[in-house]
Amino acid sequence: MKMSPYFWQLGDSYRSEIEDLRYDSDNHDVLKSRLADKRRAFKSLLPLMTDAPEMVAATFHGSVMVKDAPALAALLQSSPGTLPPWNTVSAYVTIEPAVAPLIAMALAAEGGDEFLVTMACLQLLATMGNDEAPEAAAEESSENEEEDEEYAKGEDWLSEQGFDRRSE
Repeated sequence: MKMSPYFWQLGDSYRSEIEDLRYDSDNHDVLKSRLADKRRAFKSLLPLMTDAPEMVAATFHGSVMVKDAPALAALLQSSPGTLPPWNTVSAYVTIEPAVAPLIAMALAAEGGDEFLVTMACLQLLATMGNDEAPEAAAEESSENEEEDEEYAKGEDWLSEQGFDRRSE
């Protein structure tokens, strides 16, 4: 399955965010208590919904369960501005009552509708792991190879003009 660059990047960031929350400096699993702290501080996290949705989405980890994975998976090809509304996507997940007030807070905030759809997709990615990564990584790798080739051509041209090659 193909994944948009938006979800490819956010998926990795989201998994890293969960791992960062999971363990304290003594390597004890403190995820539950840290998620509870994030839920209590949710209102102060709302401004991050657009710039760092993975950090805010972690608040819902373990409290939003995917019930229609194929429908959510289809959204992974989307990018901001093309996502369907939350009232459509909410049918694809089950929400624990404890986080329902946070959903309402997010919906009341600017960008909340799109954030919640993104959050639901990140919940799916967390359950899928990195199964879809090779195809997305291959596309990204191909783009990097093209950039490297262009850079090498530029270096060749500069060398032909008498400039020294850059040492690394």
